[in-house]
Amino acid sequence: MVLELKKITFKFDEREILKDVSLSFNQSSINAIIGPNGSGKTTFLRIVSGLLLPDSGEIVIDRKSIREFSYIERAKIISYLSQFPSYNKEETLLEMAKKGDYPHKRLPPPPRPFCERKKIAEDFLDLKNLWDRKLGSLSGGEIQRGLIARVIIQDTPILLFDEPTNHLDLSYRLRLFQLFDKLKREGKIIIYAIHDFNISIRFKHNIFILSREGKLKQFKEDSQLIDALRETYGVDFDFAKISDFSIFYPKNENGG
Repeated sequence: MVLELKKITFKFDEREILKDVSLSFNQSSINAIIGPNGSGKTTFLRIVSGLLLPDSGEIVIDRKSIREFSYIERAKIISYLSQFPSYNKEETLLEMAKKGDYPHKRLPPPPRPFCERKKIAEDFLDLKNLWDRKLGSLSGGEIQRGLIARVIIQDTPILLFDEPTNHLDLSYRLRLFQLFDKLKREGKIIIYAIHDFNISIRFKHNIFILSREGKLKQFKEDSQLIDALRETYGVDFDFAKISDFSIFYPKNENGG
């Protein structure tokens, strides 16, 4: 499966959030979208998901425009976790997560049974003792793990996440990224927005920077990335090589 963006442009209040963006995302890839607050990362994900239409350009999946898919067809191909999802505090975590199974109530059947999808989410996200708890009794991190489980249960070829590490402590961030690695091996396309880009670099995900000018570009080399970070955030960066990856950090202007 190939996800293509063809000359995507989107304006809001006369500001170009996305400007003539053309990219391809291939199967078996994990892609991190980084950029400053207000640069348009959420808008980008909503357009890719089909929830928001661009002013011009097309989202194409295997040579078919996303506009041609019905709601159910799209929900069988693309899943999306928003940054501010709504939920009912009186529901159990399992009741919420099972909503990811809704598109599969119609033919064709899902690629694997519900119990298998649930077990994958349970094992990677440590949910065995949380399924029957009401959401109102859970912490923010526990709810976030349940929301991620809903996406896993939907089991689509393309998975979109807006700040998936929100509320997660370090151990669960690592579990999430290990889950991403499993999904990549299964051939899925994962695209997510994140602020803590060093963890994405550590796991060797593809790094894309969305600038305030609406340009989205991939950066592979350390020297290119450090210049792009400086330009994007308006802060001087340096990096340290650790084993086979680099850590990027802002310089202390006071020299301390």
